[in-house]
Amino acid sequence: MIRKQWIVVFIGIMLTAIPSNIFGASQDSTSTLAELVDIKRINSRIQLGHGFRRTPNSSGCYMREAVAQKLDCVQQELEQMGYSLKIESAYRPLSVQKQLWKAFPDSRYVANPTHGSRHNRGAAVDVRLVRISDGQDLEMPSRMADFTDRAHRDYERMTTEESKKNCKLLELIMEKHGFKGLRTEWWHFDCLDWANYPVLDVSFHELEKAHTDVLPMSTGSPVKMSPKAKRSTKNKTVKHTYKMRSKTKIIKTRRRVTPREATPNKAVPSKATSKITLTH
Repeated sequence: MIRKQWIVVFIGIMLTAIPSNIFGASQDSTSTLAELVDIKRINSRIQLGHGFRRTPNSSGCYMREAVAQKLDCVQQELEQMGYSLKIESAYRPLSVQKQLWKAFPDSRYVANPTHGSRHNRGAAVDVRLVRISDGQDLEMPSRMADFTDRAHRDYERMTTEESKKNCKLLELIMEKHGFKGLRTEWWHFDCLDWANYPVLDVSFHELEKAHTDVLPMSTGSPVKMSPKAKRSTKNKTVKHTYKMRSKTKIIKTRRRVTPREATPNKAVPSKATSKITLTH
């Protein structure tokens, strides 16, 4: 049983990392593509797991803009406590959902593609908590994608009080900003208005192409950290990352970049004193 669960996790990661139109035609609509946003365009401080197909122009983590804005609010509140969100899964195409269901047809943990998953609507995320000071994941009741009773929010024999406290903290903050947790998965949260969004089968390849020219990545709203959080977080210089498409040679630098050096006919961010890394 445990071996089968990890096979499902592996399949999910691999399917997320390849274009979904391999498994079937995806929707080809400019309006549909515009409805999904890269979370890093809303708040680049939110951390991501290893399951996303990253490119020079994309983090690979997409969702409805309203969902991303809610997560920005969650991140701001967590940062005041010295924590950060880490997203392990967000939007996934319907074609990928069909493959997951084929591998593990258990509706407690994998949504039946006949009706579509809330992930397919871009209105659900799988998340956990990370400590900013050392980048370590906080202890939780189970591993991610542990499809057993240990992953249930009401599991009576949680491993430790620390895991129970962290699980409840994540749930309370997510609910405060417009999400509802799935009972059988402590990491899964649906946006409350998920039913307003249709099921999508837009491939990640299409999303990457649609978002290539979007500049720059947002660092999110300013955050005031509590004195306790400040003490637990090391003072580090924030390195802003701007991603753009260019036919010229890639520029990687830690000094100030002039408009001429950056790229012609492209606006340069007003905070010119920030340390910038440019990639095409």
